[in-house]
Parts: sequence; structure tokens; C-alpha cells
Amino acid sequence: MGGFLLGYTATLPLLGRLADLRGRVPVLVGCLLLFALGSLLTATADTLGPAVIGRGLQGIGAGGLVPATLALVADRWPPERRALPLGVVGAVQEAGAVLGPLAGAAVLAFADWRAIFWLNLLLGLALAVGAAVTGGVRRPDPLGLGLAALTALALGLQLAAPLRWRRT
Repeated sequence: MGGFLLGYTATLPLLGRLADLRGRVPVLVGCLLLFALGSLLTATADTLGPAVIGRGLQGIGAGGLVPATLALVADRWPPERRALPLGVVGAVQEAGAVLGPLAGAAVLAFADWRAIFWLNLLLGLALAVGAAVTGGVRRPDPLGLGLAALTALALGLQLAAPLRWRRT
């Protein structure tokens, strides 16, 4: 839980600013995909290290969802009609905090702990596709995609199991 909360709280303002600079929908979709990647990493983890990193990635992704969603509401509703949609966003966020552990307990009644993260993966991917389709994601930024690919490669190399030393 600590890795998730650390990633979440540390990135809330940073990803909010990124949503101002790069657009709300692309940041929302990117954060959903990052959350899904963290879910995949956690679901497939066989040691503590990858599980903690996966939870941290989930937290970073989740940390960008709040400011991007609130900014989307502010962009799409006039000030005099904004209170209800902002209230709905807040209610959904808090309902998730309350109902998430209950849903996790229900999943654990039928499956192991990894099933929770497989469900998170599917949900994150489905929401990312939905947001991209309905939000009209712009043409991808080649520099941003290149940097993202380089970051993913560096992360993969960092997480890769080292070759075992052989005795001769």
C-alpha cells in the first residue's frame, strides 16, 4: 500500500500540470495505461521487488486521474453548472476508496490475490480505450513516444533477472 500512496500523492500536482501542458485526455489515457502496466507487473510478480514497483506505477497512474478528470469537468461545464459534475467525480473517488477493498475481498473469496490485479489491468485498459475514443486523442507526439519507449526499456532492463554467475 505504501508504494501506491507514495506514487499517488507525489504525482498529483505534477501530472495535473502535465495535463495543463499536454492536454487532459492524453494525460488521462496515459495514466490509465500506466495504471494497467502497474497492475500487470503486480499480477505477474514472483518476488517483492516487482510487486512494490508495480504498485508504485499504479499509484503514479492513479495520481494523474484526479487532476485530469477535474480539469476535464472544468473545461466542459460552465462555472454555474460545475458543482454537480465535480461532486460526482469526488463521490466516485471516495466510493472507490470504500468499495475497492470490499470488491477485493469478494474476489479473494473466489480467487487468489493476483486476480484483483488482473481485473485492474482489464478495467484500466478498457477505460483507456473508452477515454481515447470518446475524448478524441490527438496525434501521438513522436518525441514523447520515443522517451516513453526509452523509459520502458530502461525499466525492463532494471527489472530483468540478472544472469547467474557460473562456476567453472
